[in-house]
Amino acid sequence: MSELGKASWPSFSELRESTIVVVIGVIILGFFISVSDFSLSNWVEYITQLLRST
Repeated sequence: MSELGKASWPSFSELRESTIVVVIGVIILGFFISVSDFSLSNWVEYITQLLRST
């Protein structure tokens, strides 16, 4: 436990800035994954319907 006292902790402003960067990154990544999932889902559905109709 004495090692915790020796650690270099970030200041409040550094912590806030890092948190904002992480939250923005998560939002962007979530948006990208959602768009990719939606696009791939529609693409697979289109291909499936195309193959069923032949």
